[in-house]
Amino acid sequence: MSYPFVLSQRSIFQGRDMFLFCLLEYPIAIMGGGWNLKHNGMTIKTFYRWLDIIDDHYGDRPNFELRKINLKRVDLLRYVVDDTTPVDGPPLPRDSVDPLLPGVYGPFLGDRPYMGQVGHRDRRSTFLEREMQAQNGVPGLPAEPFVLLHNEMSQDIVDAATRRDQGVCCITGRAATRIVWVIPPYLGCELDQQSGTLSFQTVENTITLCTELTGPFAENIFSVDVEDDSRIVTFQSLPKALPLLPRPRLGAVARFWNLHFKWTLDVHFTGGDVSLEPPDPHPVLLMEELAEGDVDLTEPKWQSGAGAEVLEEYMMRQASGSVEFDGDDAGAFDEDDDGHLTPNSDQSPS
Repeated sequence: MSYPFVLSQRSIFQGRDMFLFCLLEYPIAIMGGGWNLKHNGMTIKTFYRWLDIIDDHYGDRPNFELRKINLKRVDLLRYVVDDTTPVDGPPLPRDSVDPLLPGVYGPFLGDRPYMGQVGHRDRRSTFLEREMQAQNGVPGLPAEPFVLLHNEMSQDIVDAATRRDQGVCCITGRAATRIVWVIPPYLGCELDQQSGTLSFQTVENTITLCTELTGPFAENIFSVDVEDDSRIVTFQSLPKALPLLPRPRLGAVARFWNLHFKWTLDVHFTGGDVSLEPPDPHPVLLMEELAEGDVDLTEPKWQSGAGAEVLEEYMMRQASGSVEFDGDDAGAFDEDDDGHLTPNSDQSPS
């Protein structure tokens, strides 16, 4: 299926077919998140519940409803709601048990766009990614390996978890040898600012997993939706030949599973804004290349993604006689210190 916007590598990797755009600066539309409904089919009611879990820090926002929207491109990597036919269908009631269908959606209050934050342009890192960042550092931030000391598990906790679980994996029912944290204690304060690290260093925050699942668990590939009868939810395929229990042997108390589920939803739903991915090649450089001439348009970089959009924009400028490009023109975006592209506030959509 084709879309009126460039798919980010994240959206392509996840196989997304449902996209939610934030209309905070309406009519500008900014990616807030999305799902692969072929893998994670859900009812409309479940979608709203999951979104409310992800965005629980916006607890006072009104109960908007989703509507399918039509987008159009107004400049490089810049999209607005089409003013001629902005919506494509009625609002989706929050209590609907109908399946959520693939498409491009935006939040509305009646006939008006909801101009508040929904989802997030950037993605949340997995537990494993955060551990690697703490261990090795990231551009602009030093390594902090000392924080990982909070993740060390005392022998008393290991012994208590062993007695409780009897060496059985809570997800598969198989014999297991690994006891792991549900929430790595050093990350606990990010999810519950009222609690300290010590409140996460408890046996109630542990589970027993078979070794095949410890890696996927660290990558937030699966979690447990306690509110949905403790259903095991997978967001990517798990290792083959691993039958899952109908319901997990929770072990950990619901509080920690709820926090884990929130983090995992955030990992898989948010992000996907192509302008926040390190562009390779950079759209501005592509435009300069076209302006200089002698370009082989059969090269793959011009056939899809940002390259195809740059080519389309260049052809439109050429047709309108405004193709001059001096290298200082960044089109519809600015670039921050990390190389991320952000909407240029000096330009208004047309």
